[in-house]
Amino acid sequence: MIRMNESDRNAVCQVHARWIQAELRGDCEAVLDLCTDDVRWLVPDSPVLEGKNAARRFLGSRSVSLDRIDTTDVRIEGTDALAYKTCRYETHFGEHGAAESMIARGTHLWILRRVQGRWKVALVTWQPEDESV
Repeated sequence: MIRMNESDRNAVCQVHARWIQAELRGDCEAVLDLCTDDVRWLVPDSPVLEGKNAARRFLGSRSVSLDRIDTTDVRIEGTDALAYKTCRYETHFGEHGAAESMIARGTHLWILRRVQGRWKVALVTWQPEDESV
């Protein structure tokens, strides 16, 4: 296997940017377009979601509006066929109709693989920070 080159890192960065833009628009189909057909979502404290239809149901069930997503400490590593991206996130969101915004912080991980020349997300998971600490 060949180590990931700068062009591939940039392509994964573009997937990351497009994902955030789609989430902020509430465009679940654009998010799913960035995923493999057999994507797995490892949602904290929930059963594994397998495939785009399961992810679509999850994304459609959320009753929050996203105001802002900030990411830091973005790291991208991998080979020419498989990559991972980690980062810290801070998401500002509110319940529909609520006056106050809430903030969720934590870390997340994506595993990506190349599908027909495009980097696609094959696994999504995140770990919220323990707010009680």
